[in-house]
Amino acid sequence: MNQTSESFSDEVSFSVTQSEEYPYLRAGALATAHGLIHTPTYMPVGTYGPVRLLDAEELWACGAEIVLGNALHLHMNIGAERIESFGGLARFTGWGGPTLTDSGGYQVSYWWKSGTHSLEGNERKHRIESPVEKITDEGVRVRSLVNGDRFWITPESAVEVQAKIGADIIMAFDQPTFDTDSLENASSSLTRSHAWVERSFGKWRELKSTGAAKPWQELFPIIQGGRHSELRRQSAEFCLGFDTLGVAIAGESIGIDPMISAQTLDSIRDLVPGAKALYAMGLGGGPEGFFEAALRGVDMFDNTSPSRMARCGLALLSPTSGGQTKNRFRSDVTKAQYRDDATPLDATCSCKCCRLYTRGYLRYLFSIKETVAARLLTIHNLTFMAALGRAIRTAIGQGTFGNLYESWLGRRCVVSLECNR
Repeated sequence: MNQTSESFSDEVSFSVTQSEEYPYLRAGALATAHGLIHTPTYMPVGTYGPVRLLDAEELWACGAEIVLGNALHLHMNIGAERIESFGGLARFTGWGGPTLTDSGGYQVSYWWKSGTHSLEGNERKHRIESPVEKITDEGVRVRSLVNGDRFWITPESAVEVQAKIGADIIMAFDQPTFDTDSLENASSSLTRSHAWVERSFGKWRELKSTGAAKPWQELFPIIQGGRHSELRRQSAEFCLGFDTLGVAIAGESIGIDPMISAQTLDSIRDLVPGAKALYAMGLGGGPEGFFEAALRGVDMFDNTSPSRMARCGLALLSPTSGGQTKNRFRSDVTKAQYRDDATPLDATCSCKCCRLYTRGYLRYLFSIKETVAARLLTIHNLTFMAALGRAIRTAIGQGTFGNLYESWLGRRCVVSLECNR
């Protein structure tokens, strides 16, 4: 049965239990108006509101505790005012539980550049067909992908839209730093990003004072800086100057590779107080990324890959079912080798995909392009990530995280006490 906002108070808090094994490893509880979030946790991504292919009851069954939406896409497709008229995002989608919205800062910067990870002359070029027509210190002029209308996104409008959407946690509007940016370009981008974050909080204080933003909504600033550790630390110090429940860290170096993400987190982790929730935006790497992030005190992270991979036939697997670092804990069930395989996808998984169906049947469903195949794999992959989160939290509580880490990744768990500046 879904949780509802009426079941919870306006009190918002974050508490942690520190591990005795490692300096930043911890398990926590983030209390929101729509429910309790146990951390560290993976957040399924519902860019447009719903997590693709699943309904709200299936999300709860997967073990999800918070869902991420994108405010830019939501506003562009349906409008923040209409979502507000339905009682906010949690009620509108039927989910009822905690939600978090991204401001759209990443999307507009990504659209402005090439929109791919490829380079032209060692840099990303602006695409003529990009829906982003202009980026200035004032904000971003966008052409709607839905009806072609032109509108401006500013730090003020971005937080106002999110306040109306009604997520428990919202993000400041920022300008991400691409990993390919030179130090000069990254510095310029960071200056603008910090100005936008400052303006986001100025508007947020106004919305709070007038009641336009709910008392239980929280705004997080976002640490940027790319792979330039000096900029990362500068950005962390700036973002930590705001009195907030938590702080986010974003950029390509967080999503591109687990070990690069770990290095980026190492560069700022000593600056972030233990009492603040730490959110790694778009964290990559599947199970590897989850372990490395938890080791560095990340409390929440999102990634579209578990559900996106499922739609392509890629299933996440535990070590006892064939998952390992060399296959990145995944297997392609569309391959012919599974045609006669009568075993479950993952014998350790309790989801209905693994309880009721065989690998051979799943392979057959994909071969005939039956959409239920992608649905079942999405259920499995999201259940897998939620179960891994529970296993990590249990190991933290029992003091056995190092053993769990080694059993999954095949190497000893080591983290330096020193920051990699």
